[in-house]
Amino acid sequence: MPSSPDENEDRASKLKARLGTYVAPRGLYAKTKPLPFAGTLRCNFDRFEAGSWQEILLDYEVGAGGIADGATFKVTFKFYSDWAPFQTADPAAANYLSADYQAGPLAQGQSPATVQYLSVRFDQKGHERPFQKAVIVDIVDGYLNAGDHIVIRLGDRRGGGPGTRIQTFIEDHFRFRAYVDILGTSRFVAVPGDVSLHIAAGPPARIILNGPRFARPGVAAPFHLSLQDRWGNIVSGSGVAVQLTAHGDRGVLLSREVTLPTQGWAAAAIDDLPSDHGDLRLFAEAPQARDIAPAEAFLSILPDAPAPRAFYADLHVHAHDTVGTNSPDYNAAFARDIGAIDVFGYTANDFQITDANWNDGVAAVTAFNEPGRFVAYPVQEWCGSSTAGGDHKVIFLGEETPEFPYNSKGEHNRTLLWNEDMKGGSAELGRWPIEELWDAYLNKPETHLVIPHVGGRRYIADWHHPELERLVEIASSWGHFPWLYQDVIERGYQLGVCANSDEHRGRPAGGPPGVQVFGVRGGLTGVFAETLDRAAIGAALRARHTFATTGERTALIVRCGDHLQGDAFGHKGPADITYRFLGDIGWDELAAFDQNGLLWRRNLHEEAGFSDRLIRLRWGGARIKDRYRWASWNGRIRVLNGTIHRFSASGFEHVEETAWRAGPTDIGFRSETYGDADSIEIEMSNLKHARFIVEGTIGGFVKVGDPRKPAPFIHQPEFHWEISGAELLGKGELRLDLGGTDLFLALERLTDAPLPRDISGSFAVEPVNGPFGFRPVYLSGRQRDDSKIWSSAQFITF
Repeated sequence: MPSSPDENEDRASKLKARLGTYVAPRGLYAKTKPLPFAGTLRCNFDRFEAGSWQEILLDYEVGAGGIADGATFKVTFKFYSDWAPFQTADPAAANYLSADYQAGPLAQGQSPATVQYLSVRFDQKGHERPFQKAVIVDIVDGYLNAGDHIVIRLGDRRGGGPGTRIQTFIEDHFRFRAYVDILGTSRFVAVPGDVSLHIAAGPPARIILNGPRFARPGVAAPFHLSLQDRWGNIVSGSGVAVQLTAHGDRGVLLSREVTLPTQGWAAAAIDDLPSDHGDLRLFAEAPQARDIAPAEAFLSILPDAPAPRAFYADLHVHAHDTVGTNSPDYNAAFARDIGAIDVFGYTANDFQITDANWNDGVAAVTAFNEPGRFVAYPVQEWCGSSTAGGDHKVIFLGEETPEFPYNSKGEHNRTLLWNEDMKGGSAELGRWPIEELWDAYLNKPETHLVIPHVGGRRYIADWHHPELERLVEIASSWGHFPWLYQDVIERGYQLGVCANSDEHRGRPAGGPPGVQVFGVRGGLTGVFAETLDRAAIGAALRARHTFATTGERTALIVRCGDHLQGDAFGHKGPADITYRFLGDIGWDELAAFDQNGLLWRRNLHEEAGFSDRLIRLRWGGARIKDRYRWASWNGRIRVLNGTIHRFSASGFEHVEETAWRAGPTDIGFRSETYGDADSIEIEMSNLKHARFIVEGTIGGFVKVGDPRKPAPFIHQPEFHWEISGAELLGKGELRLDLGGTDLFLALERLTDAPLPRDISGSFAVEPVNGPFGFRPVYLSGRQRDDSKIWSSAQFITF
């Protein structure tokens, strides 16, 4: 408890009496003694709208320790925040960062501080995880006195700039945490008292309808309706009236007005849709709020469905106890009531989670687990570096208490123990490398599922345990990774597919993307199980009866006779593979693969008949396979000897990715891809005689420096491609590979006919085994907006 001014004066008087005659600035001792030694940080705001533009002042008052010549001060925030990166190059541009020195009042006889100026920069990895992003202020040529101020302006508008775009997702307690190197030794101490901000949703921009893509006749098919802002955040307290209509083959089967709550989330459950009158098309609109985009969803009624209805899982969700946003309870409730998924995995980075926080998270999971309605599992994320195997999740499928953090012998099953609450600076090694993780859980594999994944420390397929590892994660908010599934298939691993959010932003269940790092929509795993409970879902996951989507409620059913995707079986003669793709936008392409790559393909634009006027420029892929993988594209397409009548962008994840008319013959574009693809569709004339020039640059992650100038991709910093309309007419599609991790440009013809949302068929696989004694076959599909789906492979021994 701080001492009072009178107590400080009394202490100063007694000290002076003991010391006798001496020289010191008058009153300075009494003034500085009560100050926090490391100072105080304050902010001029405490609440913001997500994704809004602001000028924010962070005022640091130097503490009793002062700051030595050449020392450093930092303001940090968590690495998963997509707050726009700051720049210090142009005061008139967005996200300009500045730092000013303001001297405090001097005591009588006190010398002023000697600091000449402050140097400020932004470093995306300038401090320790999780508070990695850092505004760093260097004290140049002099020291600071106690009571002086460092004023940091985030989005300094004094030079004419628009401010800074704050993070795009809501957070109850966004924190700025400051650190200061008081003595200039490069050893930092935390400034007491984080600045805490409440980041709230903006006004409603669109309606969301989430629910199962298929169901058997008569089976309940619950949907959830909600309102989101333009960044994909759930809106609260709207009171908006939404008109919901269900259309069947015989007309309107249901029509009602749903008034959303005026308190809490703007969401409602729809539990009484008719599922015994054939397929449904659901449409939701807000007639009195025309600025809110409507929603459309589809429900197919399948008598031969492999499960009572489509069950969707997100097995990889972080909360604020490690590197996520908001509590485990919040994330579970969001997954169930907004995301409308059926299976949830509360996930803790094992080296960061404290024992107490893990126990609280498991208690939340237990409370939310409700057989028949919602299945929740606790999940350990083993965070080994790639050289030791890479990141793996451990799903605790059983009802018993997980043997984590400790087993029955008292040994901890973490990767290592190293979190911000630990005492000391050294890490306590645990289960390292991956073989020791397997050893921890192999005694009971039926209640454990180990899933390798690509996140930060990506999985390296040099390691595989066939009994514990039955699925591999090939899509998440980190990106799309079809190359990983092809890699494990080529190695002969009998792994199925899953996709999850790896959510850090409080929006699980196929939640929308942010900007940078987690730049695509979170994935979902489709599960075929007869009942919705831990045992049945766990058995289906281990049986590989799954499909993976890039976050959409699409579905893919693959059969060979009585066998489903994921099955391993023997077969005589050619295998007849049947499939059914259930989408929402319309399927562009269907394909099948084996250990040698592409096996079979359907171009659905070509099948429907190419238009003579519609074309598409598509670009995508990633620079690298590791954490900061995204490719920043800045380019244009020039159409010569042809007239552009209209164009539209597709696949863009958020409002900061864009395409624009750059002149009479040019369309400019700017976006980032993480293994996904973006595109521009163009309606034009004179295609036969036209010529196309596509050119631009590819950049990537900027750790320190001007974020407006992405670091050039060293293997392909620029691209230039010229194509004639005659070539495109002759081949239907052209592609230019650019290296990296499947970086490409493609120019494609399109149909002007509607693309199928529901498509089925079959193809034959010749009875030829791979080098490992069987033939793996899996399918994938891509919709017009680049949403994707994959099936687990069938492992056929001929």
